[in-house]
Amino acid sequence: METINLQVGNWVDIAMEGYNNPTQISEVGSFYVKAVEDNKDYGWVVVKPIILTKEMLLKNGYGVEHEGTEMESLISEDRRITLNANELFLNSYNTWYVHIDNEDMETIGTCELTYVHQFQNFLNLLGVDNNFKL
Repeated sequence: METINLQVGNWVDIAMEGYNNPTQISEVGSFYVKAVEDNKDYGWVVVKPIILTKEMLLKNGYGVEHEGTEMESLISEDRRITLNANELFLNSYNTWYVHIDNEDMETIGTCELTYVHQFQNFLNLLGVDNNFKL
């Protein structure tokens, strides 16, 4: 995983055999990142991404609309961010299609993402509170 796509605070997994606990990045280097989990410093390590799930979004306050249909979506509390929750795409490609509106509810963009760190970086770009929980 290239560190150029990572930011301090991103959730990732450490790429070590037998390790399967999410950790947050405390520092980003050229080839490695520093990772901290529950005040344990793992030092400079190689990391791998965590796939963004519907359960994670629900835990972070996103609501469901059109549940159980092809149009199922997850909507942010301020209704500016909509993620298509179509099971076909999520199960086949692990890809979320994201629609973004401004404060006047006018479309300002779309993107596709798969991983938690991509979503966190996306929220940072929008200036949205990024206290994302796993």
